Amino acid sequence: MYKEIGKNVISLQVDIMVSKCSSENVHTEVTEINTLCLNKNAMRETLDE
Repeated sequence: MYKEIGKNVISLQVDIMVSKCSSENVHTEVTEINTLCLNKNAMRETLDE
């Protein structure tokens, strides 16, 4: 059960990160944002296994 909750929380965080990544109003450096996206995607894939 806790694993499912964790998955949902991280999934939500991933969605937030992805929306930030695709936002044109991001003031952070693009490379930093992309790194965050890659990290979140990696976390999501790890949980899906």
